[in-house]
Amino acid sequence: MERSRPDNLRVGRKIAERGGIILEIGTGPGGGYMPFILQAAPASQIILSDLSHTVVEEWKCFLDRELDSPYLRYAVLDFCEIPFDDCTVDVVSDHGGIYKLYRR
Repeated sequence: MERSRPDNLRVGRKIAERGGIILEIGTGPGGGYMPFILQAAPASQIILSDLSHTVVEEWKCFLDRELDSPYLRYAVLDFCEIPFDDCTVDVVSDHGGIYKLYRR
């Protein structure tokens, strides 16, 4: 099962170790690296983003119910046109969203 691969846990830990605000792009229904980042560091500041409003809303509902974390934010955005000023985020994380879009 892809979601439990040791590589995902290792990468999630490395992303969490960077600290700061993490922008997870193309979160999708699988959550990208977000579950692994939160497993490594539950207080990580993450902005979950996806082009799909439905995906973002479903994650917000689920995570508000399960974690109620004040460190999570949500954004519906096109990662080709990220609407943040320079130096707003410290890490941009992608678990295949760019590749999947490119393959279309």
